[in-house]
Amino acid sequence: MKSVEDSVHSGVGSLTGAIENGIDKIDRGVDARPDRNEFARVLRDSQHDSERRITQQLDGALADFAEVMLGQSVPTKGSGARPGGRKAGKKSDEDED
Repeated sequence: MKSVEDSVHSGVGSLTGAIENGIDKIDRGVDARPDRNEFARVLRDSQHDSERRITQQLDGALADFAEVMLGQSVPTKGSGARPGGRKAGKKSDEDED
């Protein structure tokens, strides 16, 4: 009877230790997760930066498009357009004369 009782106590002790270790792992995992408010703030900031970059690119594209449509080939800072509506690069056969 004593050996059965000792065996049960030993098993319960091992089980208790395993449960405590599992709870400690879960607790550390929960502590390591980012705060919900911090996550929301970082996501909001990232979206704002992305919207700003897209808006700047769209503004530049619309300005270039308006320039072409109006026939004003005045180069602006960062614009790929050149006077005369030609891009820099290889000369055509007509330009080599």
